[in-house]
Amino acid sequence: MPPDHYFVLGDNRDNSLDSRYSVGFVPEANVFAKAFIIIDYSGDKLMARAVE
Repeated sequence: MPPDHYFVLGDNRDNSLDSRYSVGFVPEANVFAKAFIIIDYSGDKLMARAVE
């Protein structure tokens, strides 16, 4: 992954235009929003946490 870039994923896997299929890596300069929640699914655990 290039320095100062992000890999972004949409919230609708089958219909999202994201880094996997369309937009590629997003330069940090193009990021203008901040996540407010992170959801992590690891194995059999689903975890969500607020971003401060």
